[in-house]
Amino acid sequence: MRIIFINNIPAPFMVQFASKMNEFQDVDFYLVALNKEFKHRGKHWADTLSIQNNLFYYDGGIPLLKWLNEFIDRIEPDIVYTGINHGPVYDLIVSKKKQMSFLFGKWNELYSEFSLRKKLYSPFRKLYLKRIWRHDLDFLLAIGERSMNYYRDFVSSNSKIFFYPYYEDSCKSEISKSAKHPIVFLFSGRLQKRNNIKNISRAIIELQRKYPGKFKFIISASGEEKRSLDLVEENFPGQDIISYDIDFDRWDDRLRPFMNSHVLVVPSYSSGWGLVVNEAMNLGLPVISTKYVEAARYLVEHMINGMLIKCSWKAIFDSLEYFILNPEEIDRMSKNALKIDGKYSLEIGAERLYEIFKFLVSQKKAL
Repeated sequence: MRIIFINNIPAPFMVQFASKMNEFQDVDFYLVALNKEFKHRGKHWADTLSIQNNLFYYDGGIPLLKWLNEFIDRIEPDIVYTGINHGPVYDLIVSKKKQMSFLFGKWNELYSEFSLRKKLYSPFRKLYLKRIWRHDLDFLLAIGERSMNYYRDFVSSNSKIFFYPYYEDSCKSEISKSAKHPIVFLFSGRLQKRNNIKNISRAIIELQRKYPGKFKFIISASGEEKRSLDLVEENFPGQDIISYDIDFDRWDDRLRPFMNSHVLVVPSYSSGWGLVVNEAMNLGLPVISTKYVEAARYLVEHMINGMLIKCSWKAIFDSLEYFILNPEEIDRMSKNALKIDGKYSLEIGAERLYEIFKFLVSQKKAL
């Protein structure tokens, strides 16, 4: 099977995934990146550009569509899938599908309801995507259950929809976390409204009033909602409650704040998947999260390896307070967190995608 995945930027875990897919003897997997700019991403994302055997990226010279057209012609794929929803690149892929008869599909998260673009264009966008996807797609890989439910009627009855989240290999800890004061909490992601930063900030402020010196917070994120966290320093100047760890040179450096923390806190209103949950548990961190974080819905068992809470500042406060008052619980939940044991590893993800694509190709041949 010759498979092409086309995306705007080359995520490092996708480069690793391409290597894993190419371990199958009957697979040639090509990862195509249309842009090597990493706006709003750290420089550690550029790790991928040094790996040439799995990654093919457009670097100018000729028009993008001409380059992509020639690339698809050269590979003669059996399957092409993409994270791109519509536009000139999408239209080119559809045009090539008609010429070459390969299978075409999408890999999609659920859009955040906090996205300005979604608020402004959602009704029109939904109708437009339904119209083109029902006509064009042979399959859709949905990142999470909510994504499956949302996109189910975006595809025709002849198209297949599969649950297919993010898979990634990160360092695996063999030792559970044990903690004493100060307890170190971590937020990792983006400082955006959907990640409930205002309520995290208020919970930290109330916690510091009640338990000064009993905890610290590491923020491994940047974004416009940093102004909410700045209120902590304004209320408690010079007390160094919050520290930031956001400058990473290499891809694996992003795990440093996890290694320096006891508990991950991601009480988001909305999340496509939430890969930080996988990463935290692989390193033995209990996770405080909500049902709106898709990875938490699958991985977090309440009071077993973390907590599933409401989005209010009081719920966040109560969960943080619990670990401050019961630090021994971090060790217990950490041991349970480590038991996820590769459920969403690259190897599992590659095997799953291989079986999906084998099924789709065999179905096509049977027609």
